[in-house]
Amino acid sequence: MNIDSKNKVKKLKKIIKNINQYKKSIENLSNNELAQKTARLKEIVNHKEEKLDEVLPEAFSVVYEACKRVLNIEAFDTQLMCGMVMHEGNIAEMKTGEGKTLSAVFPAYLNSLSGKCVHIITTNDYLAQRDKEQTEKIFNLLGLSVGVITDKSTVEERKKAYKCDIVYGSNKEFGFDYLRDSLSKTKEGIVQNKLDFAIIDEADSILIDEALLPLIISNSKTKVNPDCYIKANDFVNTLNGIAINKHKVKWKKYQKQLEIYDYVFEQDTYSVYLTENGAKKAEECYKIKNFYDINNLKIIHYVYEALVAHNLMKKDVDYIVQDGKVLVVDQNIGRVSKGKHFNNGLQQAIEAKEYVENTNEGQILATITFQNYFKMYKKISGMTGTIMSAKREIENVYHLQCYEIPTNKPIKRIDKKMKVYSCNEARDKAILSEVKEAYSKGQPVLIGTSTIRTSENLSEMLKEEKIPHELLNAKNPKEEASIISKAGEEGKVTIATNMAGRGTDIKLGSNKVKQLGGLKVIGVELNDSQRIDNQLRGRSGRQGDVGESKFLISVEQDMIKPLVRKNKFDNERSLVKKCQNAQREIENRNYTARKAEIKFDDIVNLHRSIIYEQRRKILQTNKIEGISKTIIEKLIEIYSTRDKLVITKIEEGFGKENTLEEALKKYNLNKKIFGNEFNLVQVEIMINAIDLNWKEHLNTMESLKEATRLKVYGRKNSMFEHQIESYKLFEKLQNQIIEDIGMNILFARKLEQND
Repeated sequence: MNIDSKNKVKKLKKIIKNINQYKKSIENLSNNELAQKTARLKEIVNHKEEKLDEVLPEAFSVVYEACKRVLNIEAFDTQLMCGMVMHEGNIAEMKTGEGKTLSAVFPAYLNSLSGKCVHIITTNDYLAQRDKEQTEKIFNLLGLSVGVITDKSTVEERKKAYKCDIVYGSNKEFGFDYLRDSLSKTKEGIVQNKLDFAIIDEADSILIDEALLPLIISNSKTKVNPDCYIKANDFVNTLNGIAINKHKVKWKKYQKQLEIYDYVFEQDTYSVYLTENGAKKAEECYKIKNFYDINNLKIIHYVYEALVAHNLMKKDVDYIVQDGKVLVVDQNIGRVSKGKHFNNGLQQAIEAKEYVENTNEGQILATITFQNYFKMYKKISGMTGTIMSAKREIENVYHLQCYEIPTNKPIKRIDKKMKVYSCNEARDKAILSEVKEAYSKGQPVLIGTSTIRTSENLSEMLKEEKIPHELLNAKNPKEEASIISKAGEEGKVTIATNMAGRGTDIKLGSNKVKQLGGLKVIGVELNDSQRIDNQLRGRSGRQGDVGESKFLISVEQDMIKPLVRKNKFDNERSLVKKCQNAQREIENRNYTARKAEIKFDDIVNLHRSIIYEQRRKILQTNKIEGISKTIIEKLIEIYSTRDKLVITKIEEGFGKENTLEEALKKYNLNKKIFGNEFNLVQVEIMINAIDLNWKEHLNTMESLKEATRLKVYGRKNSMFEHQIESYKLFEKLQNQIIEDIGMNILFARKLEQND
């Protein structure tokens, strides 16, 4: 435990003494008197968040007593500490099995006293439903309402849930509700309320592993011309590229390689760049003068996606091809994602690469990353079993502190030293030997893999040896949780991707299992983060149980093979060190890539916040006439700079002199013609204009980002150029929205009954 965490724990222990002082008086209250405490505490707080700290000891003792009465559970001091860390708006590292679900109830109750809606966010629907059912009676006893949203929730069910004091749901459901609200044509269609306080379970997964995965609502009706992707694929196949780590090669050598090759795959940032040679070849292929001209964004899009498909996307790792279709593999769980497609043309580029039939390309209607979604909350906090190794990133990106909470009981799990083998075959023999030994005496085994391919290979190996086992591969979360929860029973052998069943405790099946050494965890591949390896280890040894973990890996693993150079003098110790260094290099590379992505995403996020705020004001205002007249004034200011059709229509309708005065007369005339319908007509015109142009802008911005990434790395100001072009595009978007709204309102025509 680091010094910051030790100091924090000391301070929290002092507050726990205050909590304990309330316990004796509260335990004698009736259920009705206990519930009345909520109303009294609300009066003290009186919607002032700064007063929450004053009532924290009493509020936590109230929740403690409710947990005793409803669940017959006395919360540990460590759970109270976790709750306090989250109330402060920070991340708590709490080991697997230490009771994170119950820990969240304390800060959720406390913050609801100030009138805020608390969102408790999980990684999937099953966990959201499960946690809601486990805690609902506690909140209800204290007079608070609890809701849950899942992918099956209707609009009405969502609206009802969001009106509750406490709302459970997955990160995807909360994010998509925000996007769907941003597309709603009416105020009544909006379901999500204010984003006050979020408690994020498995915070490292949501805030880091999935942070920059875009949530996208797209229109899949956009038909693809497969020739565009096929041509780009054929073009990329003619190019001569090189993978390079820029920080490990001298600048002169790097510049020399830029002169020789057509594109560079930059390993530090997982980015692909065209060199000058590559750009010239693209100009020859597509018969254009300047490849990077903004008018060539479509061509840039096809070429960039083809380069990504060939250099960044690996078959049987990032995707599989099955029955003539490209299926996405979710890298966070190592399993096929049903119904999911790669976005923005990457799906079609991979299909061209694999020579399978092209599917239709979706046009983006609304998109946001989890990172930018959660930044909109007034306060966010979280809990997870592993966060301290990602402390720097959490502090830099979210400005949150991370604290380690001690375990309630000492950890008895034995973490054995990693063993590294020179080939997969030797590793697999060692794995089989370990499994056979454990299975023969009845000790349960959990084998963690990072890829589908490895899990299936190991399953086949165990089948040949007639060792019964469970393979967690493309199961739904409910089945997954059920299988994982039984993985600690006598004689059980389970193969699972490392993230499978996350959030589900593995309890030892009997005292005999404890005597056998508890759950044996075997990691067979290093993940791209030591944090995820630690998550696998943490599946064993919960709440002071005995357990064992060990990693048996091969230098032939796809991830580390390019980064580990073997020589005849290597011993096992040196190979272990090389593999650990390779993992650290990949961790740093991924962090660098996420930082680079943030720069792009922040620009779109700024545009998004402005557009969505404009949209929200239009839907919620009762002064639509004022907005319309302001837009008409802006239109008249800029009309002479617009296209000829607009200029002609305005001059024919209003003349060149006193144009604004005539335009406002026309507006007032339309107001009389439309009567009571005019307000609704104006709102519809405005929302449609914003949505249509925003959709086009999002897709153009995606293409612009690709163009920036394709520019040769030596051009140091490519990001600056991107910002300038982004500003121009957004200015163009705003003017186009003004034009579309102003012109449609001024020249709106009321349809008569016989029209």
